[in-house]
Amino acid sequence: MMNYIQTERINDIERLIQQQSIIKISDLAKKFNVSSETIRRDLSELENRGVLRRVHGGAVKMNQLAEEVPFQSRQVIHLAEKGVIACAVADLVSDGDSLILDVGTTVQEVAKRLVEKSDLFVVTNSSVVAGILSPNKSHKIVLLGGELRADELSTHGPIAIEQVRRFIANKAILGAGGITEEAITDFHFEQALLRREMICRSKETVFAIDSSKFGATALHQICKPSEINLIVTDRGVKDNEFGMNLSAFPLMIAEGRS
Repeated sequence: MMNYIQTERINDIERLIQQQSIIKISDLAKKFNVSSETIRRDLSELENRGVLRRVHGGAVKMNQLAEEVPFQSRQVIHLAEKGVIACAVADLVSDGDSLILDVGTTVQEVAKRLVEKSDLFVVTNSSVVAGILSPNKSHKIVLLGGELRADELSTHGPIAIEQVRRFIANKAILGAGGITEEAITDFHFEQALLRREMICRSKETVFAIDSSKFGATALHQICKPSEINLIVTDRGVKDNEFGMNLSAFPLMIAEGRS
């Protein structure tokens, strides 16, 4: 049975998680002048109540789902970081590679840096990516059919899934809406299904995800981080404000040119 002081402290922690969405054990221990172990017990109690979810070093607000930023806005925010990520991902691609590229602004930046490669075979559900790569006549580009998503000029649905199953690529280069230690997620059910199939049809899978996506959760799970080969992100992930155990990820931190 909890005493009055413990009850008040837990209530205070609950108010903090509602206000801040992310809290750290070290900060709470200092604030309440108690041990880290005491805070861990408090967080376990709140997790049992469904208030928060414990993560490495702290906790995040339960059901803290990320909201999708409109596509036109995503094309300009975090652009420098996406450029650095794109260069690192492009360096992983060799002339003559077969690739699956999906939709997303970071993947578009990757495509811009693949134009100078030679003899790529690219399967994509993004007409924007196809258009970026099309000036290089040595590339062969397959644009998947399916239901059109007008804002991103991309396709998804059963037709796209059936068509991507006809290929086995060396690498899939994909984006995502959010990433936690438990899952890589997407905002759209149909896109999550297609990305899952793209992973299955590739020998290696690389996710290109800027650091703002870490700690965020979109509604639909694509896969677990352990199911893929590599996540390329920018150095902003080193701040680790989301209290995640970064060693749990197959992580490459891109630095340098954009």
